[in-house]
Amino acid sequence: MVHSIELLLDDEAEAAIRRQWRLLADAGLPSEHRPPQGGGPRRPHVTLVAAEQIPAQIATGLGPVVSEALPIPLVIGVPMVFGTAKVGRPGLILVRQVHPTVPLLELQQQVRRNSPPAVDDHFNAGRWAPHVTLAHRLRPDQISVALQLLARTGASNGAPREIEAQAVGCRWWQGDVKQARNLV
Repeated sequence: MVHSIELLLDDEAEAAIRRQWRLLADAGLPSEHRPPQGGGPRRPHVTLVAAEQIPAQIATGLGPVVSEALPIPLVIGVPMVFGTAKVGRPGLILVRQVHPTVPLLELQQQVRRNSPPAVDDHFNAGRWAPHVTLAHRLRPDQISVALQLLARTGASNGAPREIEAQAVGCRWWQGDVKQARNLV
């Protein structure tokens, strides 16, 4: 299981994403709205880097690096769909795009440079797509249903309303032991 360094959202933005998780779950769709794991409740987040293992001294050393950059204004934008060809993880991933800004991209690359090798090159410069995950393992036929549900929560143009947010914290997720530790 991977370890990751994740930005946490302000309370209002976190609540907005949790409402979308719940909306999908209430419709019987896959959603990040699930019971808490060992590390506490699931939290909406933006993953800066994921690696097979992040030693404690590296993770805790990243706390001051991230703390110096926070808060970072974020705009959580339109839904996007990521495909996956990984064995054992079939399905599509529904996310909300996070508009990339210079401060966000610079922080991500600083964290990436100071972390162990990433699990894939999607975390390398020019390849990272900041996002907040709404659901994993969706079938193609479920995407349109999910997008229609999300559109009902949005603006008059039929798209979900952008969410003005701030990254206000950071945590280290240890997937092997299913624990989260706040770094900031």
